[in-house]
Amino acid sequence: MARASADAFGVIVSAEDVRAGKPVPEGFLCALERLRRVRADLTPADCLVVEDSLAGVEAARRAGMRCLALTNSHPRQMLTGADLVLPSLEGVGWEVLEALFAGGGAAS
Repeated sequence: MARASADAFGVIVSAEDVRAGKPVPEGFLCALERLRRVRADLTPADCLVVEDSLAGVEAARRAGMRCLALTNSHPRQMLTGADLVLPSLEGVGWEVLEALFAGGGAAS
């Protein structure tokens, strides 16, 4: 699994890479720093966090990143800190992501 993940993702950050877990944004900010090795001008506002935990949504907020929350673990009403709340990633295409980054991603 680790090999498959390494092949699929250019950057991987795990619990072993950070001192503090969510809701501290250290993991997301560590990922951003590693991504900047490839694209130096990347900012938190350019990033999208996909989360299903309350602490993860809070960490994304604290990192200054957009957040798409999934209702796997918590009901929609508890994930209102996210920019967009969906039951799954099914049907999420470029048009949804473009709207989210254009500011049209109110929790829905």
